[in-house]
Amino acid sequence: MTRDEITVFVKQSIAEETGTDARSINPSAPLSSLGIDSLSAIVILNRIEDHYHTELSPLCFWDHPTVGEFTNFLCNHLKAE
Repeated sequence: MTRDEITVFVKQSIAEETGTDARSINPSAPLSSLGIDSLSAIVILNRIEDHYHTELSPLCFWDHPTVGEFTNFLCNHLKAE
């Protein structure tokens, strides 16, 4: 899997939960500006965990507060496994 594929999946997961168009999600926009709150973050993280067969801390969205930062974190996390 490539960084681009991971970015697309992360954006699609966010879009499904927030009702936005994945193509309109700016990777440098703060996740909070997309309407993501604690509950929706957990739903998105669960979707990502299921898809990539991994475990993520519920805090990782807030530790990496943009789509780009979160995608970088996820790529590194998946490589380390």
